[in-house]
Amino acid sequence: MFVTVVHSDGTPAAGSTVAFSRSISGRSPNYQWVGTTDADGQAQIHIAADAVQFWRSGASGYYLARATDPASGKVLGEWGSIPIDGGRENHFTLPIGGPIQIQPPGPQVIVMTQNLYLGTDINRILAPANPEIPIPVLAAQAWAVVQQTNFPERARAIADEIASVRPHLIGLQEVSLFRIQNPGDVLAGNPVPATEVAIDFLAVLLAELEARGLTYRAAAISEGVDIELPLFTGQTTPMADIRMTDREVILVRDGVQVGNIREEKFQARVPVTVGGLPVQIPRAWASVEAKVAGRTVRFFATHLETGAVEPVQRLQAGELLQIIGAEPLPVILLGDFNSDALGTTTQTYSDLVGAGMTDVWNVVYSDRNGFTGSQLENLLNVPSALSKRVDLIFTRSPDGLEVLGADVLGDEIRDRTPSGLWPSDHAGVVAWLRFPTGK
Repeated sequence: MFVTVVHSDGTPAAGSTVAFSRSISGRSPNYQWVGTTDADGQAQIHIAADAVQFWRSGASGYYLARATDPASGKVLGEWGSIPIDGGRENHFTLPIGGPIQIQPPGPQVIVMTQNLYLGTDINRILAPANPEIPIPVLAAQAWAVVQQTNFPERARAIADEIASVRPHLIGLQEVSLFRIQNPGDVLAGNPVPATEVAIDFLAVLLAELEARGLTYRAAAISEGVDIELPLFTGQTTPMADIRMTDREVILVRDGVQVGNIREEKFQARVPVTVGGLPVQIPRAWASVEAKVAGRTVRFFATHLETGAVEPVQRLQAGELLQIIGAEPLPVILLGDFNSDALGTTTQTYSDLVGAGMTDVWNVVYSDRNGFTGSQLENLLNVPSALSKRVDLIFTRSPDGLEVLGADVLGDEIRDRTPSGLWPSDHAGVVAWLRFPTGK
């Protein structure tokens, strides 16, 4: 028998003790079949036949269940009238404070998408309000905002979100790497790119996860924008350089096996001019084959171009759909699509759904907006400014990946950091999925 214990909000009740007893009228419960839930709130318990103590031969019958906190002994929840068929594999979900749910068999996979926010509005440089301001000054202003939005502090809040749901697979966007060179050489043709790390968002987040006892690794890192600009320091020394590298990253939890890794840039790109020089702004995607609980899926993570350049955004989505169309495995596609699921921005969302991708949020909810974007640049706005649903999780599976639940993370006032920062300008999204039986 497989049992999953969840809290009232649907998150796994990891590390709880679950015990079963036959339900026999007039007798005190004897909780003799016991298990401990793992990080997903799941436990496997074998109930043996016991004809001596029970009037019916075999394990079939009605049972009682109880979940407790092993540290305190506190009873978390109790359930009765649980029908168990001794002739098959039984699957149940036990919601704390709610009735038992009989589930068809099949292992679960938990996935999450989170845009980390590079820390400033890149349009300060790409489309400045005042084109007369020199690039070194614009770069200095943007770097000051990056420091004010304090990713190390925000990473602690994001790591707490991840710890609360413990996804098997996470797609991260805007996983920035900032490097400094002082004195700089961009104005001399940039013969030596900057290499001194000022802050690496990936390293900071992984360290925070490790501090919480979580083991994640970066299975795929796909680089997008890699741009180096002169930086006005206000000092008497020559001009410094600031280099920002944007990355799409797939994190996998310990125990998840991956292979067939792809780290790619989209062919469709936006040409822009920075400081009078033409440059291209590439977006990227990453993908892995992931084996979770003995089942394999193809997992894609991406960040599409903004809605201001809708034709390029739709071409990028088309590139992904062409690859997905040739994929024989069940597919999970997630990321920041910059296309509102409510239909108020671009047609890209409709393109994805029209191509057979299932939006998991719509499977779970018909009355929740699920807004994920976007907070203000300095992340200090109150109330929340989230007003569109652009961070999305899609599935495509001929055999059907069952959607068990979904939630938005980092969107409540209580989720802000001690200094009042939102964890990111985007909320995260998590989904609980189940593989079909026997597939």
